[in-house]
Formats: sequence, structure tokens, C-alpha cells
Amino acid sequence: MSKTNKLERVLAALEGRKPDKVPTFSLLFDSRPIDDALGARHVPVFRYLQNPLVGRFVDKTTSLWNTLSHPNLGGVVYFSNALRADIKLGFDAGLIIYYGLRLINHQEAQDIAGRVYKLVDDGAGGLYGMYNGGVITDPQSWKTFKKPDPARFAQLSRLYFSFMNFLWSGKIALVASTGVSLHQDITEGMGFANFVRWLRKDKGFLKDIISYRTELIVEAVRAVALSGIRVIWLGDDLAYRSGPMLNPKILDELFGEAYAKIADAAHAGGTKIMFHSCGNVLDLLEMIANWGYDGVHALEPTAGVTIAEARKRIGDRLCLCGNLDITKTLVDASKEEVFREVEKCVREAEGGGFILAATNTSNAVDATRLRWMVEAAESIS
Repeated sequence: MSKTNKLERVLAALEGRKPDKVPTFSLLFDSRPIDDALGARHVPVFRYLQNPLVGRFVDKTTSLWNTLSHPNLGGVVYFSNALRADIKLGFDAGLIIYYGLRLINHQEAQDIAGRVYKLVDDGAGGLYGMYNGGVITDPQSWKTFKKPDPARFAQLSRLYFSFMNFLWSGKIALVASTGVSLHQDITEGMGFANFVRWLRKDKGFLKDIISYRTELIVEAVRAVALSGIRVIWLGDDLAYRSGPMLNPKILDELFGEAYAKIADAAHAGGTKIMFHSCGNVLDLLEMIANWGYDGVHALEPTAGVTIAEARKRIGDRLCLCGNLDITKTLVDASKEEVFREVEKCVREAEGGGFILAATNTSNAVDATRLRWMVEAAESIS
């Protein structure tokens, strides 16, 4: 199958069909493995920021850096580099994200969900944002919180996705993330303990936030469809390694209708949509399928999830995607170990759609092992 048919391969899997070979999907958006794949120098941005003169300069010019790093400018450059790395490594599909992150100063950043990030060393002198709490603490702080206008957000994201589709369509299958979610954005935007407190104290307050964020995501999903991209990845963590963060019944009552609206909007625009959640999601698979999603991603082996058990729980109602470990297999495992893990995933996925992918991205992931992962998938087909 030619390069121009990589998208067909991914769509076939999401529809529960068996393509000519196992599709491979890359989530690379950490700079170190991208640089390693491209043979580029990893720029030690964090180390530069430790210089007092540089820090003060950045603090005085944050508006400039926020303009340059906007997804419609810096995002195009950054994720184009990620896609170049994906193509060089041999992947069928690559993730692109429309993010909403702005510098507060040279030490902190904040996103459109109200999350605050501490800027730390990525382990190689580069920059990484470590979650450091949320700013939405009560109804008053939510009222005064600067929220993106859904129509404007959709308009800008459509420009981004349309341009990326123009640049990369036919070279690799694009998987679009709108950069916004429901459960994860809300719980992290206010802190999980605070979320639970308001769940008991004033559920209406949470429903107001859910209503707004649903509109924001639905409009963004429609924008993706209008851009010509055919696959959407909704990143929204619902589980710990031990199991769901919320009682599944409460989760469905609070968010189920909203998740279904998002899936309906994707399908109305002619796109497929995958649901991503880290952790042990086995008890949530049926619910995710009922909400209307085409696939589910992560399926973390370190959380006790196997492809065999996931297939047993959900049959062919969801395309299964992921299951390749980023703590050992794609960090420092031998080539034989990588091949063995890939073969296990593919073997257990028999009987329904499957896309091979890492469970997530990390600066610790090794580009060489990602290449081995793709080679292993090709050797099986």
C-alpha cells in the first residue's frame, strides 16, 4: 500500500476492518525524542532560562513569546517537526495538537483550562511543563476566568488544522487533538479534591462548566472536520492505574451526554474519533463505546490492561489502540523485547480493529525503539 493510503489503513482499523498491515500511530510531542529522530540538537532552553538576565528578559517580553508560540505560528513549526520525525520513523499516523498555553513568566505557564504549569528541566536541559494546580476554585473565580469564545476558538483552530492538512496530507495520516477536554480539564483546572467538594456541594456549578466546555469542544471538533482531517483524538484521562477516578455511574450521569455530543459532532462531520485515557479503563470501555466513540487509546500495560482483556470486555465495538509501554519497552528494552511486545499486542488484538501505538509520549522515550516498534509491526503484516 502506498504512502498516500496510510489514512485508509488507519480508517479501516477504526471501522473494525483488517487493513493490509497493522497501522502505527505516533503521539510524539516531547522535544527530545523528536530531536533524536531528526538527528537535531536538543536545545537546552531550561538551562538558558536559569540565567538571571535571560529570565528577566523573558519576563519583560512574555507577550512577544506568547505570540510567537501561538499554535497558528509556533505550533505549525513545532508539530511539523514532530510529523517529520514520525515520517522518518515510518509511522502511518501522527498526532497534531491545537494547544492553548501561555507564559506567565519564565518559570510558569497557564492554559485555557485554568491549569498552572511549573517550567522544569525535561531531563536533558530542555523545557517541560509540570502541572502545578488550578486557578478555578469556586463559582466566582469561574465567572471572572477568561474563557475563549467557542466560535473564535473554532475559527483559529480550523485555520491551524487546514494549513497542517495542506502541508502534510498524503505524507502521513493526521490525527487531530483540539487541545481541550471535559473531565481532565475541569478536574485539573480546579484540582481534583476541589472538584469532588463542588460535586457534593453544588453540582449545578460543575454543570455550568461542563456545558461551556462541551460547546467549546463541539465547535472545535466541527472545525477539524471542516479542515479535511478525518481522525480526532480526544485526550481526557478518566482513570488511575487502579481504576476509574470517579464512580462510573456518576461519571456517566455528569459527563455522558456531553461526551456523546462530542462523538456525534465528529461523526456528523465525517470524522472518526478516538477516546484517550491513561490508567486502567477496563471498567469504562463499554461506557466509551455507548457514548459513540470509534476507538480507545492508551490501554496501559503498567495499569494492568492487556489487549486480550480489553478485547474480551468490548469485542469489536471499539478499535483498540496503544498498549506499548513507555516506562521500559520504548525506553531501554532490547530490540528482541520490543519485537516481542509488539507481536503480543497484535496477536491479542485478533478479531477487531487495532492500531499499534505507545501509551503516551515522554522525553524518556527512545527514537530508536520507536523505529523498532514500526519495524516489528511491518514484519508481522
